Amino acid sequence: MKIRAFIFISTIFFISCGKELSKEIATNPPPPPIPAVGKLAKLIYLDTSQSHPRDTGLIQYFSYDVNQRINKVTGWQYNSGVLRENEIVDYYFIGSDTLASHAKYTYYYRSTPADTAIADFYFTYNSNKQLIKDSMFDTHLAAYSNNTQISYLVNDYNNQPNGFLQDRTYYNTNSIPNTYKSSVTCKEVNNGINVVSRITEDVTNNQKWDVQFFYDTTVNAVYKSRPVNDRLTGGNSSPLQFVPDNTEPARNNITKIITKTYELSSGTLLSATTRDLSYEYNTAGQPVVMRVKTNDPVHLALYNKYIFIYQ
Repeated sequence: MKIRAFIFISTIFFISCGKELSKEIATNPPPPPIPAVGKLAKLIYLDTSQSHPRDTGLIQYFSYDVNQRINKVTGWQYNSGVLRENEIVDYYFIGSDTLASHAKYTYYYRSTPADTAIADFYFTYNSNKQLIKDSMFDTHLAAYSNNTQISYLVNDYNNQPNGFLQDRTYYNTNSIPNTYKSSVTCKEVNNGINVVSRITEDVTNNQKWDVQFFYDTTVNAVYKSRPVNDRLTGGNSSPLQFVPDNTEPARNNITKIITKTYELSSGTLLSATTRDLSYEYNTAGQPVVMRVKTNDPVHLALYNKYIFIYQ
């Protein structure tokens, strides 16, 4: 379960944005075509500070439809020393669209259908395949929480030349039903291939994030088949992201992420963290191992090695 807690936290603090070119780099030539290489079939999450089998936190299996789109991701975790299937993400497409319009996430808390969380995600895009709205409807069944809880989160996006404005509405039926609204401004710089810097300002929570991204020249393992062009801020994307330490849906693999968090009103620096990602590659130039080093206390206790297996 700690992998899901991590992704949820990282989604809140490293808010994802769209991928539009800024005016300054709009004249850059298009990137070269993506080479035809093997599809990702299996991803293993490891915590090397633990002994086997406790070092294996999660194993994900990827399935593809006839159009070579990822249409299912199945996750297995060790529970009391036994490897059990405990999460499934199903993706649904309209016709030949390359991006999913709906995703369904199912999580079995105690490996039984009675102890289940179900979340449905819906996505709306414009003609340029830019996300203009996403929503999440989440249900925790009674056996898990002693009462059925329902929540929803809706994000509306106003696309800008180098970023977007986001309006977010959250509602839940917990012990005290409540509705929460916030607005976020995101500005980013794209080098014509990947986002290299991003500044996000959340007026409601009085915080600002300045994030710098660095990449190698190899192709991201799931970029070509990625079913969601996600922004999904505020927790929406938590079950849908692949490789949580390399969360960008970027063309190339990230080698470093530098994140500075500020108090928005005063400009006071609250924290500064760095994540370094290194890779081993196969003969086709695809990553087969990814290792993570960080000074971020949130990430230090989490997975630090990933193994990629291809079809």
